[in-house]
Amino acid sequence: ELVHVERQQHKVEQLAKGWGHDNAEAGRRSSTPAATGGPFDNRRRDAYMIVHSARRTYVENRAAVKIQKCWRGYSTRYHVQNEIARTAHKTATQLQSLYRRFSELQRSRKMKKAAIVIQTRWRRMHEVNRWKRLLKSQRYVTRLVEGFVARKRIQMLLRSAVLFQRLIRGFLTRLRLRRRHAMRLKLQKVTRGTVLRRSMHRRNEASRRIAADWRAFRARSLQSRRHAAATTV
Repeated sequence: ELVHVERQQHKVEQLAKGWGHDNAEAGRRSSTPAATGGPFDNRRRDAYMIVHSARRTYVENRAAVKIQKCWRGYSTRYHVQNEIARTAHKTATQLQSLYRRFSELQRSRKMKKAAIVIQTRWRRMHEVNRWKRLLKSQRYVTRLVEGFVARKRIQMLLRSAVLFQRLIRGFLTRLRLRRRHAMRLKLQKVTRGTVLRRSMHRRNEASRRIAADWRAFRARSLQSRRHAAATTV
């Protein structure tokens, strides 16, 4: 709005300058009072100047009023905001105090209730543990007696079982040893027979080779003698 007012003022000043320029041109062109109009032009100029000064004063005052209005609005809003902030701070402080008091009361009530619950549970647990210890002692004594009787019975059964197992294991061990001995003897017989047959086979092959080599040697000697005799004759 201030920019608009300044533009309007600038237009009025331009119009005033143009009107003054036109009047000066008219005065230079006509040197007689009858041609220019005389006092009528002076009154017109004075009226225009009065209107122009009044309009300028109005525009300046309007701008000042606008500035004052803006400043008063800003100041009022600033003070109102400060008052609102102060009131809000005071109210928030009071609300915080009330909430802290309420929360402290609630916390104390909860702590008291929790303490009562803890005491009740502790007494109940202590009583239950006492009865558990009594039952555990009773069960322990019963378990000792029953364990002693059961161990005696189990020892007798174990002795009988060990004796029976000893007899069975001895019989099975002797039977297994006999079978192993028989198998060992059989395996030795088979092994010795195989080794003997292989050695006899090797001996036969060697004797056959020797005999064949001897026959070949005798044949070659006989042939060489015959060839020598034939050559001598």
